Amino acid sequence: MKALSASFPFDFWRRAIALAAIAVGAAVLVGGWWLDVALLRQLHPGYANMKANTAAALIAAGLSLWLLREHASAGRRRAGQLAALVTALIGGLTLTQYLFGWNLGIDEWLVADTVSHYGTPGRIAPNTALALVLVASSLLLLDRPARGGSRPGEWLALGAGLIALLGVIGYAYGAPSLYRLSIDYAMALHSALTLLLLAIGTLLARPRTGLMAIVTSDSAGGALARRLLPWALLTPPLLGWMRILGERAGLYDPLSAIARLF
Repeated sequence: MKALSASFPFDFWRRAIALAAIAVGAAVLVGGWWLDVALLRQLHPGYANMKANTAAALIAAGLSLWLLREHASAGRRRAGQLAALVTALIGGLTLTQYLFGWNLGIDEWLVADTVSHYGTPGRIAPNTALALVLVASSLLLLDRPARGGSRPGEWLALGAGLIALLGVIGYAYGAPSLYRLSIDYAMALHSALTLLLLAIGTLLARPRTGLMAIVTSDSAGGALARRLLPWALLTPPLLGWMRILGERAGLYDPLSAIARLF
């Protein structure tokens, strides 16, 4: 039996995700902010806007993922790391503003934010900024040797993916607390989706090392992991969504809904 790493088009999906991130960021930055198309900024009335700085960071992260292919030349690798560093810088500087109460003047450096009604205009939500830092760090550590069966970048990508997944689930459930840390700052839906894709793309970029080598191997453990992983990822959100639908339809109260899950 052929190993999955030899038959599955990992590099194709890495490049597709990279292009998707660049396209989303460019559409929001150019169309949403510079051309003032509200639908591109927030996807749906009432949803959070993707900030211009977030869009720029996603473009840089997508470019980094595109450049950092396996066995890339030294020049290409340096360019990819520089693009990842730009993403990390945007997210990191935003986080320092939250942590220390600073205003570094970076929130509207690309475009003036005249549509935000809460918080500091143009400022990226803290959960979005943290996910950007984690994705960028995972890209920077993409070729760091594995230790103890895993690579450091994999855990950073998984952390970013978890933050993004919570945002996606929050929009799907209609539970703002999962993507909005306060009334002033919230992760946009397309920010969450794109960050989730970037986290997956980072894992796909090196499928033959670390934890990914276990999942893609042709061993019995690898085959079992591939069969169980989709169910492990999809079952909890699906059960939660069904619980909320039943509760909203009046089929049971919240306490009964929780009891049904157990």
